[in-house]
Amino acid sequence: MAARLGDVLYWLGCILAVLFLPLPLLALIDLVNGHPQTVLHPDYLIEAAIASWLTGRTLRYVLAGT
Repeated sequence: MAARLGDVLYWLGCILAVLFLPLPLLALIDLVNGHPQTVLHPDYLIEAAIASWLTGRTLRYVLAGT
């Protein structure tokens, strides 16, 4: 049961990482077009994508052992 939960949490982390990845491109387009910086700073979004993937991977390792 824990292995399945680990797999589900890993996939959830992967899905969140994929959802975060297009947002830095949109933030860069806004920056090039002269719009002021917002919370959507590209560095923060890339870090959020990496953190969500690593969190899912860690939970998979702890719960499923793979």
